[in-house]
Amino acid sequence: RNRDQNKSNCGGSCVSCIPRRFLTKLLWRDGIVTFVSERQRELHVKAKVFGGTSKVIVQNPISNELPRIEYRSRKYDYGYIGRISPEKGLANLLKVFESNHQTLHIAGTGEEKYIEALRKISPLANFYGFLDKWEFLKEVKVLIVPSIWEEPAGRIVREGIWAGCSLAISKYGGLQEMGEIPEVNIFVFDPLSEPSIAKIFKISKKYDTQLNSSKLEMNLRKKSNVLLDEIQKLLKNE
Repeated sequence: RNRDQNKSNCGGSCVSCIPRRFLTKLLWRDGIVTFVSERQRELHVKAKVFGGTSKVIVQNPISNELPRIEYRSRKYDYGYIGRISPEKGLANLLKVFESNHQTLHIAGTGEEKYIEALRKISPLANFYGFLDKWEFLKEVKVLIVPSIWEEPAGRIVREGIWAGCSLAISKYGGLQEMGEIPEVNIFVFDPLSEPSIAKIFKISKKYDTQLNSSKLEMNLRKKSNVLLDEIQKLLKNE
């Protein structure tokens, strides 16, 4: 449960987690458990949770009614949107941005004390607070998802694709699985490695902003429809 800037994940079971795990094993001896990514399923199997149940993977779909964002000139070279907290990996990211004289544009909220600490790491960074997701994404060229913990499956990855952003995403958790869409440029990096983070500046020149081509749109809609069908089948116990 407790994560800081130097630890991406828990080293073991916290005392408060043990009773919950016991109840989970007791109550879920039979039935179906769904996970939003293969990585999430893998971690639960490794922890010997849900041992006697069927384990199914159903990724989070995105709405088919999302606003269509056309390609146009964008104001921000690099952007992040989401919760501002230690496990999201912003501290490491901002260190590299500052040392390379680059500006990260950040939309989201968090504890003010922590945000102030991040401002000190990188005075060049811009913090906008809460913003409408789509209004922000349509101005971002490269969307960065730098989580240092095992993010189950960040839907923001697929939403960033839809918004026409190029993606730089953490290697941890199920984020890579959310980016498995044809016609999409994804750069995967290690958010705990400064040299790996610095490569983002090279790929930003290599990858043009994703064009919302009809083919890309078709692939996204097809993926969402497949996921929705899988959910409906589970609800019907098929």
